[in-house]
Amino acid sequence: MIDVKLIVGASSIEHIINGHRHFNPERYGAFVQTFGEGNFGLVSSPSIEEELETGKPANVVTLNKNLELLSTENSGIECQLLLASTFENKDGSKITRQDLEKQMNYLEIQRVLGNIGNLINSREGTLNEDKLTSAQLLANNGFKVPKTYHFTTIKQAKEFIKENENISYIVKHRFGSAGQEVSKINLNNIGSLPKDISNYILQEELDIVDERRIIVCGEEVLGARNLIDRTRPWENKKSSKRKHELIPHTPTSEEHYNSLEIFKLLKADLGCVDWVSVKNGDLYFLELNGVGTGYGEAGAAYNLNLTVAQKLKEKFL
Repeated sequence: MIDVKLIVGASSIEHIINGHRHFNPERYGAFVQTFGEGNFGLVSSPSIEEELETGKPANVVTLNKNLELLSTENSGIECQLLLASTFENKDGSKITRQDLEKQMNYLEIQRVLGNIGNLINSREGTLNEDKLTSAQLLANNGFKVPKTYHFTTIKQAKEFIKENENISYIVKHRFGSAGQEVSKINLNNIGSLPKDISNYILQEELDIVDERRIIVCGEEVLGARNLIDRTRPWENKKSSKRKHELIPHTPTSEEHYNSLEIFKLLKADLGCVDWVSVKNGDLYFLELNGVGTGYGEAGAAYNLNLTVAQKLKEKFL
């Protein structure tokens, strides 16, 4: 049995299978190094969905130390440690809340039955990566969160924007990451709202100075980074005059304490809390990123990939 398995989106696993260099090879390399060749596997979320619907064991891919394909087998999700990382549809599009609930319910049942030793993050922790859920929960617990709105129909969303014509909003997929499925909406481009609006949220645009990411594993802060004057997803990176500078960051005592408190509230085991500071000095919770968080890379502001893998081994195996 492969002891450690990581759930990845369809497009990510295809990059590995086809021999392409993954955007963050340090991450998978650290996991292979820590857990051993042949003992660390990748399973796609569409394959998990097929397993729960048909009973056919999910396809699992193992890698060697060079991140080359070592083997492929239909061994299913049974393992000592399952990392609920990235969930996508077969075409690489973002998964819906309903489909994620279905998969996480299945994985939680398998954990209770003993087929999965440890599920990181848990069902509840993974579902709390939903930007709507986390924003509502944390606002109710006194944290500063951008004003967040959710609509079930395009008509509702358009009427809201028209009533607030002088305000620009940021449209985000509830499970989007790395700037994907993010756009800026106001009265001038109201027609570009996504049709499946229930899978998105609207947040009032903030005057952001920087974006701070605090990496957490268990009850421990492992490190942090700061992204100064970030190029917005809807801006052209080549023509933008923003600094977009990624630098190391030492969390303040407030950031340290509040990030751990948020992990407790959202019932997460591994991932990060993203904060944004605005020009008046206020700090806002932006989002929870779970197991699929980028832990840095060699030569960048930080590289916590090996640290994360080792912590997981110490805590859960």
